[in-house]
Amino acid sequence: MTSVSNNILTIIALLFCLLAGKNANAQVSRAFFDADGIQTVLFYPQKDMMSVPVVTLGADEALSLQFDELYGNTRTLMYQFEHCDADWQKSNIIELDFISGFNKFYEAETSRLSFNTTTDYVHYDMLIPTAELRISGNYILRVFDATDEQLLISRPFMVCENTVGVTSRVVYDGRPGDAWQRLSFSVQHPAVKVSSASAEIKINVWQNMRMSEARQESVPTFVRNNELVYENTDQLTFEAANEGRWLDNRSLKYTMTGSAGISFHDPFYHYTLAPDGTPAGYYYHEDFNGFRYIEARDIHDDPRIAADYTLVHFTLPRPTDDADIYVYGELTNWQLAQSNKMAYDAGLQQYTLTLQLKQGLHNYQYMAVPHASHEPQLTLIENSFPETENDYYIAVYYRSYSDTYDRLIGFKRHNSIKTINSFVH
Repeated sequence: MTSVSNNILTIIALLFCLLAGKNANAQVSRAFFDADGIQTVLFYPQKDMMSVPVVTLGADEALSLQFDELYGNTRTLMYQFEHCDADWQKSNIIELDFISGFNKFYEAETSRLSFNTTTDYVHYDMLIPTAELRISGNYILRVFDATDEQLLISRPFMVCENTVGVTSRVVYDGRPGDAWQRLSFSVQHPAVKVSSASAEIKINVWQNMRMSEARQESVPTFVRNNELVYENTDQLTFEAANEGRWLDNRSLKYTMTGSAGISFHDPFYHYTLAPDGTPAGYYYHEDFNGFRYIEARDIHDDPRIAADYTLVHFTLPRPTDDADIYVYGELTNWQLAQSNKMAYDAGLQQYTLTLQLKQGLHNYQYMAVPHASHEPQLTLIENSFPETENDYYIAVYYRSYSDTYDRLIGFKRHNSIKTINSFVH
């Protein structure tokens, strides 16, 4: 093959990487599932309830899973694991390759009935050990009813080797008229032999918990001795957007900031939010970057079983129906689904949505999908400001020519304000 042909193939491959990388993790959406009646699913590392569920291979770390089933009966639960590649497709390996023993675990009795609530529910607390997992990578946890094997919940998580180092920085991009944040990082891999970075290394990067919008880098900007450098690429440039909005329904007696009123119409409490709008300017307020915290202020019992459910009414005035708009965050499983899509009222010129939510502090934003582009766009409603505090997650995958699966060899969380910029080119 001529050198010209080789150059053409190289250009095609690079273009494919750029086009495919924008939504490299779209398949992660298949890992999120809740059966009818399942609510308030919280899945996190045992020591950090507001982070991506990631554990270290061989460290015997556990994951915490909590959820409610409305109007349900007490169930005996079991769970299973599925190993996935870097793109969240099922790996082409057998179960014995990634787990010790039989891939079916029965959970001890962990259910409790709600206490003194208008909405009856069964609350489950599960601690998921990871000691049986033999290899690193992406995984999906699936929880079933042990009696009839009905699937109740599925969630993604990761097991990391931590065999490489990652240094990173976030800077303002400085594009005129826009507010962007640019991520740069390097991967130090003295313990991992990399023959061809573009063929053996995949790196997924996402902002906050929007894993389904992760970008994928496979071609480093520079290659040094035991170091791969990634910087100054469009794939690593993110709209800064804005801080999350607050929904505080911890009290059913007193209205909190942003509330237009609380009422009870048998059998539900109704919590009406004041109409939202698009911020014209930036002001800093601490947020959860889309996460939530379950709490009830007017009770003295354990909020996991004593916090009530309320019907929360959202209103977003907008003169035209130019986009599909979703209430977005952990409260809606980070998904764009029919259940959290707002309805447009042309007469009132506003979008509305009602969600049934447990008492607590809920951080959320409005994700828009314009009818013209059909691409999710957070900044259409939220605006964008370079000062916004964001978390960036960097997942480094490695597959040598002899490997049969994608190893997760490094993982880092970089906060745009709190994390020291350690990467220096």
